[in-house]
Amino acid sequence: MSRDIFNRGFEKFAAFVDAYDLIPADRSRIVVAYSGGKDASVLCDFLNEYKNTVRKDIAIELITVIFPRFIYDSPDPSRKKEVDDAIEYWTRRGFIHTRVHAGTEFPDSILQGDNPCKQCAMVIKPTLLSRQILKHQYKDAVYCVGLTLDDSIGWFLELALISAGQGDMSAIKHASPSLFAAMMFLSTRVTCRLEVEKNNLLWSRPLMAFSDGEVRTLSTQRKLPLIPEDCKEVQQRDAFVDSPRRELTIALTALRNKYQLDPHIGKDAVYASYDRAAAYFESSGLLPDLKEREQYLSEHLASLACRESAPSPR
Repeated sequence: MSRDIFNRGFEKFAAFVDAYDLIPADRSRIVVAYSGGKDASVLCDFLNEYKNTVRKDIAIELITVIFPRFIYDSPDPSRKKEVDDAIEYWTRRGFIHTRVHAGTEFPDSILQGDNPCKQCAMVIKPTLLSRQILKHQYKDAVYCVGLTLDDSIGWFLELALISAGQGDMSAIKHASPSLFAAMMFLSTRVTCRLEVEKNNLLWSRPLMAFSDGEVRTLSTQRKLPLIPEDCKEVQQRDAFVDSPRRELTIALTALRNKYQLDPHIGKDAVYASYDRAAAYFESSGLLPDLKEREQYLSEHLASLACRESAPSPR
């Protein structure tokens, strides 16, 4: 049963990769932002199959940011074993693994402040990952990140909410530069494929073909080893919850269940596939031209490499 689920998932993955040219034929180095969570693990599972059956020439490297240290570099033997086991699962399958250490620049104590999840996911990890992949050794690589369809739709909903009543992107750019910058940032998270001039990188999000529920099922059925993301429990702080994002995700799930389970609507719902969602996003007038998004991302990454903290697309 689990193999059947995986095979169907892989067919969908491979078709999505081909449709959007997410692993071009002239690129053979794949770099994955590997946290050890379910999304990154399912992405690795699919990439492993893709390498074995479709592109035997590709090399896959996982990059893990060792932050927070109480998760990835814990003195607790049982937690250390969970981290080591998850990484070893992939290195045994031929993956290269690279650890990126936060150093003194980002101590765990940062997470004692307000909104620690946002600090970690939107500032610290993206900053360190971006600096790593901008090194010359990663030139021409495909940089894969495990963002899902829910993530894409969630970021677009956030984009739509913050811009409501403000006019189109052109009007917002002149009326509110700070809001425009926030919208540009969000727009780069909505798209499954972006070309980055800096280092000639390809930003690729192959899991955007899948909902969170599909990824969760695949992870469970395949019994993939995960690195526990239990910061809230370890730190015993309720602050480790991004409430607005969580509420948007809950609302999205509720809408999907309401409309896609309706036999009269079913798979025709805009939330059912990336293709339909992307077509809607592009027609909304809220997304800048793709080339403008790519230029923004290239410039943003270049500036990110030389400053301590700034939000960055994953």
